[in-house]
Amino acid sequence: ITVTTIFRRLTMIRPLGLANTKKTLETFTLEELMKLEIMYNEIAQRILNPAASRIFGQIEWRAHPLIDMKDVGVTTLLDTKLKQIFTVSSAVVQVCYPENLGIASVVRAPMMFSMLWAVLKKVLTKRTQAKIEVDSSSDPSHVLLPYYTKTKCLPKQYGGTEINEGPHYVDSEVEKLVNTYFSGQRDIRELIPDNSEYSFIPLLST
Repeated sequence: ITVTTIFRRLTMIRPLGLANTKKTLETFTLEELMKLEIMYNEIAQRILNPAASRIFGQIEWRAHPLIDMKDVGVTTLLDTKLKQIFTVSSAVVQVCYPENLGIASVVRAPMMFSMLWAVLKKVLTKRTQAKIEVDSSSDPSHVLLPYYTKTKCLPKQYGGTEINEGPHYVDSEVEKLVNTYFSGQRDIRELIPDNSEYSFIPLLST
């Protein structure tokens, strides 16, 4: 996680090439995936964004997800389970957190993804579609650097100068707090007032 310096928004980097959609759905049910997506959004909304706002001296709740599709194989793109996961994730964001998304950058996308995107984006509203940009070039820096005035905020593979590719939080105290939830030291349900509030989120079961 890094921080953009033009809009002063958090950037969540998601390397999809490391994901295994088949194993994901063997490990988690769609309902559990929905709750995980809620967890990520609640952590961003209740912990990370307020911390960034405090540091920059202005309130900003919108994030800039960076979705890296390097090494995403044809098998993954053709797997029908990918649409299930995408549908659950996008439903959570659109129904419960529509204002959390500032802009999303999908980079190093395989050419086949362009055809798949024509299908996937149908589950998104026009407003959400307008916030997502997809780039297929091997060098994503020309897409990303206009959003960053300090390139050291970005790892080197995205055009920045940051060498450490590990997670970056806005300060050590925030990092410690976030890790207590991810490690299970604190119950993530503290961040979710009532699960019944999310029962109307559509799930694609087949």
